[in-house]
Amino acid sequence: MPFQYPEEIGYGYVIERYVTRKDSDHPRYLELNSARVLRPGWPHAKRFARRVIEDTAHHH
Repeated sequence: MPFQYPEEIGYGYVIERYVTRKDSDHPRYLELNSARVLRPGWPHAKRFARRVIEDTAHHH
């Protein structure tokens, strides 16, 4: 299957929801890439996880 951009197939909202949305100072993809979410003691971990879960639950 050839690569398609999410916007081309009607899933552009996925990029905003899971990649570029900011929950703290950085876009989500940077938070996930840095694995800060998994580090004990990162103060935003619970809030970050809760917001991702809420966004997933509100899928349209």
